[in-house]
Amino acid sequence: MIKYDGLSFDLMTIRDHNITSVDDDSGVARELRCDERYYAPSEITLMLSSLGIRTIGIFGAELGAFSRKDRLMTEDFEILVVAEK
Repeated sequence: MIKYDGLSFDLMTIRDHNITSVDDDSGVARELRCDERYYAPSEITLMLSSLGIRTIGIFGAELGAFSRKDRLMTEDFEILVVAEK
């Protein structure tokens, strides 16, 4: 079972702070203190462009199912970024 505590999302820094508790494969409880930064597609494009990358494709993805056929939607939890220099 996975449990999230101490959830706080800072809209100004786009950071999520939480404590994730999970039982590992041996049944031992583990606690992870998480500090995650989320990026908007525009930020990813800007960062890649600053590295000289000109061909950038950003697509939507269902959990673990990446495809260039899926348009990025606000409901997507993951995104696929394809870039070519």
